[in-house]
Amino acid sequence: MEDRSARGLIWLGMHLVFFPLLVASLHGWHAIHVRLVSAGLEPPAWLRNAVTFLIFAVVYMGLAYAAAALANRLYPRTTIESAAWEDSPGFGRKGRRG
Repeated sequence: MEDRSARGLIWLGMHLVFFPLLVASLHGWHAIHVRLVSAGLEPPAWLRNAVTFLIFAVVYMGLAYAAAALANRLYPRTTIESAAWEDSPGFGRKGRRG
């Protein structure tokens, strides 16, 4: 397996871990919110939304940095290639749908 393919699998694995972890984190935030509401301390909507976004950002960025560190440690000499559509090997070839 090529190093870049392994890096892609690490990135895929990061996303497979991300979604269940995000759901669990948001479930915890919902439990805290329910307790605040039952205590009469309901936070304003902007604060609820800000906390929800921060949970998303912290979970995603934390896992992304961990996946990147793992990939850099396992495959240190792999070059990072462009993900732009124009840089793909088959871009601009004639004969495909037009």
